Amino acid sequence: MTWPSAPPRRKRRLAFVSPLPPERTGIADYAVQCLPALMEYFDIELVVHQDRVQLPAALCALAQRDVAWFAAHADSYDQVLYQFGNSPYHSHMFDLLQQHPGVVVLHDFYLSSVLAYEQMTGAMPSAWTDALYRSHGYAALQAALAPSGAEQAKLAYPCNLDVLQAASAVIVHSDHARSLALQWYGPGADRDWHLVPLPRAVPTRRDREQARKALGIAPDAFVVCTFGFVDASKLSHRLLEAWLASALRDDPQCELVYVGANHGGTYGNELLDAIAGAGVQQRIRISGWADDEVYHQYLQAADVGVQLRSVSRGETSAAVLDCMNYGLATIANANGSMAALPGDAVWKLRDDFATFDLVQALEVLRRDATRRTGLGARAAAVIDHGHRPEHSAQRYAQVLDAVWNAAPASMPALVRAVAADLPDEEHALQQAANCLGSAPQRYPQPRQLLVDVTNIVRHDLGTGIERVVRMQLLELLRHPAPLCRVEPVYLSMQGGRWHYRYAHHYACKLLGIAPVVAQDEALDINPGDLFYAPDYAPGPTIEAARAGIYADWRARGVSVNFLIHDLLPVLRPEFFPPGAEHVHASWLECITQQADRLICISQAVAQEMLGWMAGHTAPDANCPSVHVVHHGADIGAALQSAPAVPPEAEPVLARLAAAPSFLMVGTIEPRKGHLQTLAAFEKLWSEGEDVNLVIVGNEGWKPLPAGDRRTIPQIIERLQRHPELGKRLFWLQGIDDAYLQQVYTACDCLLASSEGEGFGLPLIEAGHHRLAVIARDIPVFREVAGDHAFYFSGADPDALAGAVRAWLALYALGAHPASSGMRCQSWRDNAEQLLAVLDPGRRLAAPATARPGEKPPLTPPVAAPGVVSL
Repeated sequence: MTWPSAPPRRKRRLAFVSPLPPERTGIADYAVQCLPALMEYFDIELVVHQDRVQLPAALCALAQRDVAWFAAHADSYDQVLYQFGNSPYHSHMFDLLQQHPGVVVLHDFYLSSVLAYEQMTGAMPSAWTDALYRSHGYAALQAALAPSGAEQAKLAYPCNLDVLQAASAVIVHSDHARSLALQWYGPGADRDWHLVPLPRAVPTRRDREQARKALGIAPDAFVVCTFGFVDASKLSHRLLEAWLASALRDDPQCELVYVGANHGGTYGNELLDAIAGAGVQQRIRISGWADDEVYHQYLQAADVGVQLRSVSRGETSAAVLDCMNYGLATIANANGSMAALPGDAVWKLRDDFATFDLVQALEVLRRDATRRTGLGARAAAVIDHGHRPEHSAQRYAQVLDAVWNAAPASMPALVRAVAADLPDEEHALQQAANCLGSAPQRYPQPRQLLVDVTNIVRHDLGTGIERVVRMQLLELLRHPAPLCRVEPVYLSMQGGRWHYRYAHHYACKLLGIAPVVAQDEALDINPGDLFYAPDYAPGPTIEAARAGIYADWRARGVSVNFLIHDLLPVLRPEFFPPGAEHVHASWLECITQQADRLICISQAVAQEMLGWMAGHTAPDANCPSVHVVHHGADIGAALQSAPAVPPEAEPVLARLAAAPSFLMVGTIEPRKGHLQTLAAFEKLWSEGEDVNLVIVGNEGWKPLPAGDRRTIPQIIERLQRHPELGKRLFWLQGIDDAYLQQVYTACDCLLASSEGEGFGLPLIEAGHHRLAVIARDIPVFREVAGDHAFYFSGADPDALAGAVRAWLALYALGAHPASSGMRCQSWRDNAEQLLAVLDPGRRLAAPATARPGEKPPLTPPVAAPGVVSL
């Protein structure tokens, strides 16, 4: 019995989007090399964005479409294959890929140069800065917008995330490119990435004699060639240095040829000057732009090829493969993808080679023809066995087949299926959007550190909790953790339901840069994200918990973390408005149920929190772990874009410098001790002490019941009507950090009169400025300041007035406690330690954990200041 033969494989219709000859880009040459073999598998049509196309005869029958035609008929293709590079020849592909996704061949991992070029020329406004933000976050954007920062940012950041996420699969030519994806976007970033070696066709001719004759090179000359654009990244100057330091300089038969265009700026001119100054310029030359014919003539004419790199941007050097393909003895340094070249097929230098290493390679290959021949033969064999176009075409077909087979289960297919059956009704649309928002996201997907700024984004009083949130956020934005972008977020009821939105506008205002998007978008979360709430917004947080937001996040692999500033409303309710203790207790109960971790700002708060949980949770409850991270102190870190100190501050600062000045920093509220302090200084002034009292802080919350001696209105009225106001009493409201830093510098002593605190940030800010401290003797101030403050007790004015007099006496003798020994850290230290707690993979130390009822460890040694895990 004869079985019928299997039907032939249907050739799928493939749109091939790429620059083509005569465009001056290596990717055009690449396309010509791989297309003939690829035609065996697909029915190919060429999509081009150029006025003229010049193809070899074997490709002339392929249909050519312009971008507009393709965009109108994209649905008629089975698949699309994009050839992406880092030059303006690919600019049109960015929008095209977003509209018509396909497989991306990524010739350059970095796409920053083309985007920066198009933005700077005005062709694609904001394309680069948008890509900087979307790929790398606010830190990259701010770096690019800094004075003289654009060029460095262009070199530093790949700006390719939009392209990678839109691709249905990514093809690269080296494992080095895959490693860059992991380096920039973390584990799993190379999902659906495939390696297809860069193809090199068999040389059509190898006529050394004819090539040398055409180029004017003597038959007996020893010719060293380096191929490609002359540039610092190609280490063109290092090759010249080694040549001039070698025996080849004085050998009349030796020639050095740079086959490519010279750098058009200072670098190129300096190279020409160095060649002229060497006195052997007749044997060293830069060819200028070489067309295909001249390029291949030099490959045939050369004895040795030298291909060096200082910076790899994920590309694979076609030039080094060309040298190997033509059987040249090739010298390369182990930079980027060239590090993977076989050591027996090329003369491989260290990435950071010394000039002597290159001199030695040149001299050995000059005198040892056998070694040259052996290297060349082994190099050609490497290309023949793994880099022929038929090998690459076969791998292309395998990748495109896999994408084709996986397409029915892909996210675009899911969206289309949902959209086809969705009723035109708002509730159904919202449910579908919620479901799709929970579906697997596009890859790569960098982790997010989501920082809750729900309260401060609307009401920034400038002191207290708001100042802590702002300083910490600034540090996180400017110095994010590797592989984790920082995004401020806030709770919103927009649309009638509680949800989080990105605080784009607030973040940009904080950093002093233009908004990155038109409006604050709804939040997208992904497994592995970190949520951290340093702000205090009890009402919205409780509502968000009731809506199931945090429980849903935790179920989807998001870590939920809250910062606890203090428990004072539940421990000292007399200092707060009626009902505040109930609100705070509800918030504590909420976050205890919702969080993976609770982070306290001091050991004192941690002890109080552990005690509260022990009394308010069931013995078998799955409570969050409790950690301690002390605040930072360098308010100057926020002044990169802060305004100058206002002119009206100058007489105030002059008066503070003229007499002993005492400073209070904090919101005006009863527990801060303002009334006791004011009465104490009135006593000192009446006794003839010429001292100043400076109060920095805004009016706090609404008053306590009428008749309470510590109401905020009473404090405000005393301040506003005081006869010494503007003379020896100064109340500075709403001042910025620049002014506050000057006040710290001008004063002599910080007064910490508060009867209850979670930390006491002004103490370490005083220590940072070497400002002495008088503090109320409460546990948290002892924890923060240790022996580096002068302590007082008692709630009456005489107690504090006596303490100030005693301190002044010690101060006159230079015997007062100095704050200079106080252990204080920067906000950058604080952010680093916070990240170590939020993300155990970035832990600075290996802290222990404690649960309610357990005693937390002591404050850690100085080697790890301010970090404790309870």
